[in-house]
Order: sequence, then C-alpha cells, then structure tokens
Amino acid sequence: MYVNKWWKMLIAPLRRQRVMANGFTPPVDSLQLKRRAANPTQTSTAQAESRMTIARATAGSVQKSELAGPRIASMSTIRKRIFQAFDAGMPVNNRSGLGGRESELSVLCDDMLEQNKHGIIFGPRGSGKTSLARVFGELADEAQNIVLYHSASGDMSFSDLMRPFLQELRTSFQGMVKDQRVEQLMHEPYYARDFAAVMADDVPSRVILVLDEFDRILSVAAKTEIAALMKLLSDMRTRVRLLIVGIATNLEDLLKGHPSLRRHLASVPVGAIAPSDLTKLLASCANEAGITFDENATERLVKRSVGSPYHLRLFGTHAALAACDNNRKDVSGADAEQGLRRALAEWAKLNDPAIQLLGDIFRHRRSQVPALIAAAALAANNFRFSCAEMISILHRSCGLAEADAAHRAQVMIENLRPLLIEGGGEGMFLFQDSLMPQFVLLTPHYFDFSALEASASRTETLNNNLRFGLTSQEPVQ
Repeated sequence: MYVNKWWKMLIAPLRRQRVMANGFTPPVDSLQLKRRAANPTQTSTAQAESRMTIARATAGSVQKSELAGPRIASMSTIRKRIFQAFDAGMPVNNRSGLGGRESELSVLCDDMLEQNKHGIIFGPRGSGKTSLARVFGELADEAQNIVLYHSASGDMSFSDLMRPFLQELRTSFQGMVKDQRVEQLMHEPYYARDFAAVMADDVPSRVILVLDEFDRILSVAAKTEIAALMKLLSDMRTRVRLLIVGIATNLEDLLKGHPSLRRHLASVPVGAIAPSDLTKLLASCANEAGITFDENATERLVKRSVGSPYHLRLFGTHAALAACDNNRKDVSGADAEQGLRRALAEWAKLNDPAIQLLGDIFRHRRSQVPALIAAAALAANNFRFSCAEMISILHRSCGLAEADAAHRAQVMIENLRPLLIEGGGEGMFLFQDSLMPQFVLLTPHYFDFSALEASASRTETLNNNLRFGLTSQEPVQ
C-alpha cells in the first residue's frame, strides 16, 4: 500500500578530435549560441533536413516513424541497431541527442563564454554530465575557443592531471608557447602557480580545459591545486578557463580552500529531466534503431526512469530486445515490463550486498518500506537527500505522525549507511552507486524474491554441509 501510494504521489570516446578547416569560421555571437542551446536540432538547414525522420512524441506516446533507406533484412540487424541507438554507457556525440538540457547549456554559454568564468558540472552518474560538457564544447569551439578534453583517474597528481593539456597546447600554438618552459614542466613536478604563469604569458587565444571524472581524483592536494589554479587564472586575467565535470561533493572540494573562488565559478547541477524530454529521447533512439514503442511502453519506461536519460536508454534497450525475441519491431507494454525485469536482474547480479539488504527490508521489515522508498525517490529526483526531507515526505504523503516519521527516517538511514556517503551539503546523503535509486524503486514491482530466497536456502545448506564436514563429492580413496 505504501509503495503504490508513494509512487503515485512522488514519482511523477571522451576525447573529441578537433578538425581544423582552411581559414576560420566567423565568430558566433552569444545570442546565436543561446538560440542554438535552446534549439539544438535547428543548427543548420542540412542538419534540420537530416533529422526530419526523428519520431515525434505526442500525448505521451511515440508514433511510428518513417525510416529512410533499405528495409531491415533480419532481426539480428535490428538488434545491432538497438545497441547502437540506445548505448547507455556512452555520452551523446551530437546536440540532437542531448534533450532537456537547454537551460544548463544557456548558463554555461552566459557564464563561461560571456563572463569568462570557470565552470563545474555536477550530478549523479548517468545524468548526462559528460554529454552536456561535449555539446557545450562544440558551441565554444564555434565561438573560436580552443577546447581540450582530459579525464582524471584516482592516482594522478596535479602535475599528471595537467600535462596532457600542456602537450596539446604546445601543439595547438606551435611557435607561440615557449617550448623550453613547457618542456621543463613536462618532466618535473610543478604547482598551480607554475602552470598559470605559462598560461598567462604564452596562450594567445581563448582556451577551455575540460577535466572530466573529477570525482575519481583521490589526492586532496591535487584537488586543492586545481582550485588554486582556477583562482590564479582568473586573478591573472588569463584567457584560459577550466570546466570541471564531477559530482556534488566536488563543488565543496573546490570551495573549501578558496571560498572567494565562488565569484569566478559557474556551478551547473545536472538533475532529472522532464518526462516530455525523456519521451522525445526515446522517440529519437527508436527511430535510429528502426523500431517503435507504443503508448503503453513509452509511459512505463519514462515513469520508471524518473528523469534519468541513462536509465531510459538502459530500460529501452532491454524492452526493445524483448520485442526482438518475439520477432517484432513494435515494442509493447508487456515488452517494457519484461525489459524492466531484465534490467533489474542484471543490476542485482552486480550488486549482491545491496539486493540482499533490499530483499530483507521488502520481505521482513515492511514497516521500513515507506522510508526506503522516500530516500530512493528523493535521490532519484535530486541525487541527494536529507533526514529532514524524508521526515517531511513520510508525514505529508504517508500520513505518519512527525515523531513516527522521524524515527523511521533515522532508522532507514542507519540501515542504508553501508550504501551511502555524506556530501552535497550539510546533513545530506548520496548513494555510493548513484544509479541505484531507480533500481530500488523497481525492486518491489519487478524483482523475483523467490529466487533470492532459493539462493539464500542453497547458501544455508552449503554452510551446514561445510560445518559438518559433508560434501557432495565422494571421499578420496
């Protein structure tokens, strides 16, 4: 009862090669950039014509699309096209695939290209941060900025993080960047002030350095130097700016040692996108794959994705493959249901501790279910949550007394503690696996707990056999 009530009320390759043509493209003014950000599919007449076959979604349904080109010969071909069109693990590589991020693009264009600020894009995994950064980079490139990309990893020092940028800058500004100074930095440890000095003296045009996967950096010293570099680049009035791509706690990391950096920084949270935008995204992927989703399937997949482009692509993949298994190109509501079950089962196989904890709550501690659903729904929509928000939801939506709601919220946070991290603000929590909330919300509807019980029974039997020294094998003679 609580699950259904809650659901109805609250769940409503990284580096881009820069191709230089002969001569230069005329500069693009900020008004044009805003228009392009607001209308990403209207960048040119040729592009608009090439996108005329994208399926249009009306009244919450995906209408059948008309496909150009030869008729699809076999279901195996369709399956390949499904994997290509719905690839949930890869960022989009064009503006038409970015749906629902027009306001975020506008903020980046205003603050970074007009006001010359640094930027940070933060949000959970699968929210489209890297896709947003790449599309912004395309716009910045058209505005005559040099845009360079690099992805961080956990064991990198500040020097290691910035060296790829130095190498590419030396190539881009051959003869302008002093090779002797850069060569020294390429082989010796250095700090933010050394890098900023080279940028101030030797970089003749506007440059944006995009540093992705910032949350993977383990070194506190490296994060501190990045913050110092951003401050120095602004104070020294250089033409170089950084765009950091990470999670909510990374904003705190940057501001912790340099509070004054806030006035030089555009912060762009990437949260859930509107159901209408998810519907359009599903239509676009379906058209590319050569399939259709009926209204029932569309409604189910959009609802269960809770604003996440990643989950929509993942769930859409499994639903489309379920239809292919029955030799159909039209995805029905039943296919969507089967796809959701498959996606959840796939996630559960890779997250055994989490599914064991969820199974225990849903099977044996039913009184805690409303608090679990509240935490997952808040995290799915806002990628973080607090105990106070859970209490408010439980009190208003489930009709619990405030004292009872407070007790249940606190107990649930303690139960989920192994799966949570603190961050994103005072008293705020995030799931360590930021993709988990949508799967938590699927669990009571689509997970086969009988399989979990059978697995637990087999484990208990094995443990008993081992305890008494018994095995299914014959003893060695």
